[in-house]
Amino acid sequence: MNHAPTVAAPLRWTVPHGPAELAVELLSPCLLRTPGFPVALLAGTASPAGLDLAARAAARARVAEAARADFLTGRWPALRAAARPADAARHPAWRALLRAHRRIEGYEALGEPQLAALESVGGTRTRIWAESWNARVRSDAAFRAGAAAQLRSATVAAWRHTARTVDDERMRHAVFVSNPSFFRTALERPLAPRLDAWDVPDRAADALPPRGLRRTLTTAHRYLRRFTTRCETISFFGPVLFATLDGESDRAVVRGTPGAERVLVEASTWLTDALGRAVTERLDPALRVARRSPLFRERHGGGSDHGRDGGGGVLERVVDGKAFRVAAGPLALWRAADGSLTLGDLADLLGLDTAAADAAARALGPALIVAGRPLPATELRPLARLAPHDPTGTAARLAAARTAYAAAPWPGRVAAYERVQERAAELTGVVRRGAGEHYADREVVFEDRTSPWSERVAFGAPVLDGMRRALSAVLPVCHLGALLAREDAREVVRRATGGTGKPLARLAMTELPDERPRTELLRTALRDLVAGRTACDGVVELTSGEIGAATAGLWRLVPEADRYEASLPSPDLMAVGRDPGSATWLLSELHDDASSVYGGLENRAHSDPAGLWEEFTARIAGRLPPEGLATIVSRRRSAHVTPELPGVSVELSGLSGKPRTETAPVAEVSVTPAGDAVEVRGERRLLYPGDLRSPLHRAVSLPAVVPVTVETGARTPRIVIDSVVYQRARWRVPLPDTPGPEPYDRWLAVQRWRSGHSLPRHVFLRHASEPKPLYVDFADPLSVAEVAGLGGGECVVSEMLPAPDELWWEADGGAQCAEFRLGCVVGSRR
Repeated sequence: MNHAPTVAAPLRWTVPHGPAELAVELLSPCLLRTPGFPVALLAGTASPAGLDLAARAAARARVAEAARADFLTGRWPALRAAARPADAARHPAWRALLRAHRRIEGYEALGEPQLAALESVGGTRTRIWAESWNARVRSDAAFRAGAAAQLRSATVAAWRHTARTVDDERMRHAVFVSNPSFFRTALERPLAPRLDAWDVPDRAADALPPRGLRRTLTTAHRYLRRFTTRCETISFFGPVLFATLDGESDRAVVRGTPGAERVLVEASTWLTDALGRAVTERLDPALRVARRSPLFRERHGGGSDHGRDGGGGVLERVVDGKAFRVAAGPLALWRAADGSLTLGDLADLLGLDTAAADAAARALGPALIVAGRPLPATELRPLARLAPHDPTGTAARLAAARTAYAAAPWPGRVAAYERVQERAAELTGVVRRGAGEHYADREVVFEDRTSPWSERVAFGAPVLDGMRRALSAVLPVCHLGALLAREDAREVVRRATGGTGKPLARLAMTELPDERPRTELLRTALRDLVAGRTACDGVVELTSGEIGAATAGLWRLVPEADRYEASLPSPDLMAVGRDPGSATWLLSELHDDASSVYGGLENRAHSDPAGLWEEFTARIAGRLPPEGLATIVSRRRSAHVTPELPGVSVELSGLSGKPRTETAPVAEVSVTPAGDAVEVRGERRLLYPGDLRSPLHRAVSLPAVVPVTVETGARTPRIVIDSVVYQRARWRVPLPDTPGPEPYDRWLAVQRWRSGHSLPRHVFLRHASEPKPLYVDFADPLSVAEVAGLGGGECVVSEMLPAPDELWWEADGGAQCAEFRLGCVVGSRR
C-alpha cells in the first residue's frame, strides 16, 4: 500500500487509514460563506486601553489583598490577644479595635478613633501601617473613580460608533432583513441623532442615555457583531457564493468580473403550512388529493377481525401497533389512494359519488391524508406550487407581493414588505412567530442573496493543496470515530430489539440510551495524547502517525465488512492568514451530510439549480449505489432543507417529491434483526446520514462523519494535527453572577474572570441563556456588559480563530471572515 497521499485526479487522493486507506474525493463547486461585512467595522467599539486598565486594577487588587491578609492573619491575632487577655479586663480601645478590623476586612479607610486604638494596642509601628493602609485605600478610590470615568468614556465611544455604523443604509437593510419588527420599532429613525440629542456638552459625567435608547444600542451592537463575525447566510444577510475548485490553476484565487446581486424570497415554513391548509379548505373536495398515511399498513391474515364487515379489514398504526377495523368501502379507497389521485378520481375509480368518497375518507381518520395540493417536504418554491390551486386568489396575491418585495430596492423594501404581511394576514391573522421558532422562520418570509462573486471566483492549486493537507489530517480520525459510533449504536439497537426485526417507526419512538463505549475509547486515546504533551503557547501538536499508532487497536472493534461504505461529509474549513495559498488551515466544523450544499436552500441561488443537483448525484453514484440506500422524508419544520438523495425515499411524516414508484411508506420499513440496516419491502438498505438524530439513525445509516471532540478539563489547548488546526482552544468554565448595579464593578468582575482563566481577547462564548454563540471582544465595553448580563452558569468559550488580523477574503471594503463549506465523498478502501 502506498502510505503517502496520492492524487488520482485533481480532486481525488488517498491517505493511510488503519489497516486500509481512506479515499477522499473533493467535490466542486463549494460554498464560500462570509458575513457580508468587514470585521473592521467593529474596531471602533473596542478600547484596547481598557485591557491595560483591567490589568492595573487587578494588580492593585492583589496588593490590597496582600495588605488585608497581612493585617487579618499576621497582625490581628497579636492585637486581639493584647487587647483582650484571658486573665484581665478588656482594653479600653477594644470596641474601636473591632471596628478597625471590620473596616479593613471591608477594604475601608480607618478613622482617627481606629488609628488611635491600633496605636495604643500595637504601638507606633502599627500606627504607621494603618496610615499606609489609609493612603492605599484613598489611592485605590481615586484610581477607581478614574477607571470608572474611563470606562464611561469608552462606553459612550462604543455607542457612538455603533450608532454611526448601524445608521449606514446597507447595515440598516441587513438589520431589517434579519428582524423587520426590531427595525420598525427601534431603527426606523437613525440612531446617531438620537444619541447626539443626549450627549450634550453640559450633561452630567455619569449620566446615561434613556433606557429605551440603551436597549436599542445594545441590540444594534449585537447585530453589528453578528454581521461581521458569523458566517451565516439564511436571513442574516450573508451572501451565497458558489466557487469553483480548479486544480489546473497555479493562482490561489482567481476572480472574474463581479455580477449583479440576486435576491431570493420565499414564504416561511409556518406561512406555507397555513397556506396549504387554506387551499385545502377552499378547494372543492373532489379536487383534493388523497394519500395513505405512511404510518399505517394493512394487517393481513391471522387477525380475528380480518374479513368482517362485509369484506373489510384491519389497518395497523405501526408506531404503537394499534389496530383499527375498517369497512370494505373505506378500505378500498385507502388501498387506491397512492397520492396521485384526487378524491374525485378515486370516486370514479371505485364507482362512488363524491359525497360517498368524502365520507369514506372521513371514516379513515388519520389513516388517510387529504390535502388541496400537498407539497413535498423538500419543495424550495412552495408559493409557486400552491398559488395556481387557490380558488380565492389569496396565494397568488401573496406570491405577487413576495415577488415585488424581492425586486424592490432599499429602502422601498420596507413598504413592499408590509404588503407581504398584509397578504399573509389575510390567511393567518398573524404576521410573525415569536421566540422558539427557527430564526429564519419567525417572519412571514425568509430570503437569500447572491454574492456578486458567486460562480465568478475560483480557487487554484495552492488553495487545493492546503485543503488536501487539512482533510488528510482530520478526516481519518473522524471517519474512525464514525465507524465506532455506528457499532456502539448497533449494539444499543440489538439490545432494545432482542435481536429480532422491528418496524422502523415503532423503534424510532423508543427512547434508546446514547451509550458509546467504543467512541469513548477513541476519545480517551486522543485525550491521553494531548494530555501527555506540554502545550507551547497553548498549542499541542500531534502527527497523524502518532494518532494512527494510538488508535490502531480500536480497529478490531469494527467488523471488517462494515468498514468500507462511503459517506458524504461536509467539512467547513478556514484559512488562517492573509494569503489562503500559504495559510494555516483549520477545521471549523464537520457536518455529516454534504447534499445540502448542492440541493438545499442555496441551490436556488445557483444559475443552474437542476444542473447543480444532477451533477452532484451523478458524481456520487459510483461510490454510493442508490439501489442499496434509502432516505427519510420528514415534515419540514424550518427553512432548512435536507434534499432527497438517490435511492428509495421513505416517507415518515413528510411527502416525497419523487415518483411514487421510488417511495415507500415507513410502515413498510423494518430494522434488521442485526440492527445494522433497514429492510424496505424485503430489500436491505442503509439510510443516508442526517435523517434521524438518534442511536437508531447511526445504527442503520452510512457512517456519519462528524468531529471527535477532545476535552482535557476546564481548559483544552488548541490541537494541531500535521500543522492543521483540528480543534480550537476551548474552556469549559463557570461564569459567576456579576455583583452590584455599578457598570464598573460588573465590567471589572468579567475582566477578572477572563484573566483568571487566561482567555484571549477575541472569543466566542456559549451560554445556556443564548441559542447561538456570542462573539466577545474583551476590549469592547459593550461586549463585556453583555457577558455581565448573562448571569451565572457554565459556559463554553472558544478562541476566535482566525483572529481579526488573520483574514484573507477582501470584499465590501475590507477583510471578512470566510469559511469554505465543502462536499466530499470518503470511504475506506482495501
